[in-house]
Amino acid sequence: MSEVCFCRRIHFQAFHHYQVPGWESHQNRAAFGDAAEPHAHSWSLTLWLSGPVDPITGMIVDLVEVDRVLQQEVTEPFHGRHFRDADPYFVSRQPTTEVLASYFAKRLQEKLSQVKLTRLRIAEMDDLFAEWTP
Repeated sequence: MSEVCFCRRIHFQAFHHYQVPGWESHQNRAAFGDAAEPHAHSWSLTLWLSGPVDPITGMIVDLVEVDRVLQQEVTEPFHGRHFRDADPYFVSRQPTTEVLASYFAKRLQEKLSQVKLTRLRIAEMDDLFAEWTP
């Protein structure tokens, strides 16, 4: 049986900045520029899910369930907050788009195990994003 890819995109606002713990503020500023200061983005997160089409529902996954998981795992914990305040995971990791892509892929894979997560994109701007693939 062939598989179909289903995509869903959400948007949320969240803050981040880059810093190396133990560095003085001028060192972080020299290394990361303006990104060393907390700043907000309108993030977009896109999921690509694949699986066989159910012959009865005509779907590979229940959209209501996908939206519930995205609300619970992304929007509720992170919208309007700094990544480091929302999850201690980011206290010791830079909240870069690359790190966020891996983080959200792992988090969402576990919750959407009835289908295959084939790709995830997290974008802080239209021209700045990272993609995760298995």
